[in-house]
Amino acid sequence: MKAHRAHVADAWREARTVRTDDELDALPGLAIVKPFAPLSEAVLASDLADDRLDNPDDDDLPALILWTPKDGAL
Repeated sequence: MKAHRAHVADAWREARTVRTDDELDALPGLAIVKPFAPLSEAVLASDLADDRLDNPDDDDLPALILWTPKDGAL
């Protein structure tokens, strides 16, 4: 059972991972993402995309999608 839970968690994490600027740009602006970089905080996808325009070499990607408007209420 543990192996199944780990597999489901890994599959969910992979499906909710943004790896490229194009994937980030495709998200709704109100989506909340958290870069995998240490000490990073959750931010709006639109804010992260704007930051990457100024600093494309930052280690903001990959990032985990924590919430989108399609997910419903927080």
